[in-house]
Amino acid sequence: MEPEYTEEVFLYRETLETPAWRALPSTAASLYPWLVLQWTGLKENNYGQIRLSIRRAALFIGSDVKTAARGFHHLQATGLLHLLNTAVWANGDALLLLHTS
Repeated sequence: MEPEYTEEVFLYRETLETPAWRALPSTAASLYPWLVLQWTGLKENNYGQIRLSIRRAALFIGSDVKTAARGFHHLQATGLLHLLNTAVWANGDALLLLHTS
């Protein structure tokens, strides 16, 4: 049985008004909602871990892989994303294990 993904993302005003959010380039800001959409709940995602490959993220935001990777780096640099592990090989895809704050 596949997990049910959410179809809504709530971006709270208090988040959007933080210096960290305002410092984000548009690539990182457009990537953030796609990361949030990967959340399926505590039981499905192992207590906040989100898996999203850079290639898949690039498809979501309509960019190339290098641009999507820069988006991940910007989110991490501003503290909106905490990287737990990189390049875990699973089912033929390189995945990132992510934890959003």
